[in-house]
Amino acid sequence: MTIFVEQLGKSFADSIILQRLDLRVNAGEIVGIIGSNASGKSTLIRLLSGILRPDHGCIAIADVDIVKHPAQAKRALTAVYQETLFNQAVRPVSALRSYGRFYRPRLSVKEVRSVLLGLGIEEQDLEKPLFKLSGGSKKKVEFAKCLLCDTLIYLFDEPFAGFDAASRESGYSTLERLRAQGKAILLCDHEQRVLNLSDRVLKLREGRLTPVSIEEVRQKMQVEAEVKGWREGLKQVLEELPEVAEIAVRAAPMSADEIAAMLQKSGIDSKGKQVQVIYADEINDELAKLLGMSGGAAQEIGPSSEVASHVILTITLVAESNDLKDLIWLRQALSAQQLEVLRLETIGV
Repeated sequence: MTIFVEQLGKSFADSIILQRLDLRVNAGEIVGIIGSNASGKSTLIRLLSGILRPDHGCIAIADVDIVKHPAQAKRALTAVYQETLFNQAVRPVSALRSYGRFYRPRLSVKEVRSVLLGLGIEEQDLEKPLFKLSGGSKKKVEFAKCLLCDTLIYLFDEPFAGFDAASRESGYSTLERLRAQGKAILLCDHEQRVLNLSDRVLKLREGRLTPVSIEEVRQKMQVEAEVKGWREGLKQVLEELPEVAEIAVRAAPMSADEIAAMLQKSGIDSKGKQVQVIYADEINDELAKLLGMSGGAAQEIGPSSEVASHVILTITLVAESNDLKDLIWLRQALSAQQLEVLRLETIGV
């Protein structure tokens, strides 16, 4: 057994995220995990990969306790996170080579470039820092880790969000190839095509995992919609449609134009004096002092309400009729709520 979890618990402040959770994943097996937003899927991945420490319980990776022997356990796994943890000021090739040295000291520039280009990243983007890349390109850089590092275990947290159709197909093939090689794979996702590859599906709810019938999962289909104008209360309205089973909402990656507009509104001229911007959700007086700023010089910089309303919806449909494959009705339903639909595509059937 390559992943063994017993009685795992994790809380933040007064909120219990995981409680008495048990999990087993064997070699050559893909286990899919589904669950609503904030159900704890990303927390579970971060616990298994050693970024977070459990409050209680046991996590064994390839028979190694990850709390007692973190370096040894981490060498047995590769984790592809929902949001990359790479330094955003670093270029893609440098980021991956630094990461890869933990597993393969001789990882070459040529090999890393080849993998990134094979995923569809433009050559000119390889010379840009990560924060200048589109959300889809950042996800491809993160996904490249599993193509460059040969480990026993692979953890995926929504690995194909933002991928184009061709890249998705390549990603699906990668999952099948890794399973054929006897790797243990745990993936958290709502994408139907990904779940269809799973040998087992578990649902995370109220901090615990329960089995879900694969036949039940396959009776549904999913679409991804990128929209502008999202506002509070729409999720509940749209989930009342008889064809809609569930909607997951996440912020769309900010485009270069949106970032430039945000900086301009904050009084920073991108064409003027060069500045280093440190992104933070909050910036307080103590942080301002550490940065050498005088009183009043620091201001919060964050997405405007216009940018915050730009989201990506993963919509699970009850596929009882072939009519659902014609998404005109869904586009009309979104437009009826004054949403601007930028993209609408099926991601799993």
